[in-house]
Formats: sequence, structure tokens, C-alpha cells
Amino acid sequence: STRKESSAASDVYKRQSKSTYDPRGNDAPEPIVNEVESDPLVKFSDVFDRRGEDVAVIANTKQNSTAATARYTTLLYLFGRKLIGKSETSDEEIRDLCEEHACYDSKNFASHMDGLKGKIIQDGSSRKFTAKLTAPGEREAKSMAEKIQSDSTET
Repeated sequence: STRKESSAASDVYKRQSKSTYDPRGNDAPEPIVNEVESDPLVKFSDVFDRRGEDVAVIANTKQNSTAATARYTTLLYLFGRKLIGKSETSDEEIRDLCEEHACYDSKNFASHMDGLKGKIIQDGSSRKFTAKLTAPGEREAKSMAEKIQSDSTET
């Protein structure tokens, strides 16, 4: 009878050992959550970084003109914010972003943003608005971010 119990206990242990159960009291650690699933910015680590509850564009976004740099940087920023669940962005946030990336031109800011028609939707006036990506704008911004990431990981 003891041999049968021992065999039955061994079977139970074999079944349990396939899980995280350890009869010695050393339960296996919690499985590691995949960082890519928990933080959508990880996939674009050379493009974005966290800034508190927001996102920062850390890639070099310099283009051939101030207007082009402002539009390029804005598309990336809106895409990064969308990745973290913030689909709308205020004009103040975009102005701050452009100042940070040395592409803010106060006299021409509205026309620079007008150059993103079809890629972003602006609600409000040209001076006070919220912006969000359209589907074509999101595709373009994602493609830009993927290219930056790919180019930076090749070296």
C-alpha cells in the first residue's frame, strides 16, 4: 500500500512540476511579461522615450527646412502619443515640441501645420486647436518611425 501511495504521489508531483508548483516551497517566479506587449514604445526605442505620462521624440528629426522638420516631428509625436493611448494633442504641446526640436517658427506655425492636411485633423482655430492623426497620417508616421528604428539598429 505504501508503494502505491508513493507511486501516486510521484505521479502528482510530475503533473504539478510541469506548472509553477514546487513541493519544497520554492514556487517558480512569476513569468516575465514581454516588455514589447506592456509598453508599445519599446518597439521604437530609438524614436521615442517616456517623459512622465507623456512621450518624447528622441530621434534626430532634422529635415531640409524648418517647415519640413516641424511637420515630420509633429507626425512622429502624434504617433508616439497615440501608441500610449493619447489620441488628441493640444497646439501648446506641439509648439513646445517644435521649440525643443528647434523648428518652431511663430510667424509660420499655422501654415506649417496646414501642410499636414489629410494627415492630421485639427479641431479649433489655427491658433488654438487640438490635433489627431488620420488613418493615412498614422500609416505615414508609423512608416517613418519604423525607418528610423531600422536605420539605427543596422549599425
